[in-house]
Amino acid sequence: MFGILESIDDFICSSKKRVALFDEFQEKIYGSTQRKRRFKRVETTRWWSHDHALNTVLDTFDALCDTLQNIQNNECSSDCKGAHQARSLK
Repeated sequence: MFGILESIDDFICSSKKRVALFDEFQEKIYGSTQRKRRFKRVETTRWWSHDHALNTVLDTFDALCDTLQNIQNNECSSDCKGAHQARSLK
């Protein structure tokens, strides 16, 4: 399970465009008054990092799903690898 959390963090945070898209969906779904959440890297020796990473995914699940769906649908023409990775994470 925590390997999936690491994969989500790596995938979204490796691109400024994906981070901006995730922020956009957070604002759209949760409103501009809620603080935007960021994914945190899961560290094997820090158990609190597991808790924080999991809570971030749970708290932003709808925005994450919409972000992955958007990447899957729109990046295939320019980045088929990214679109495939989004599909596998979804």
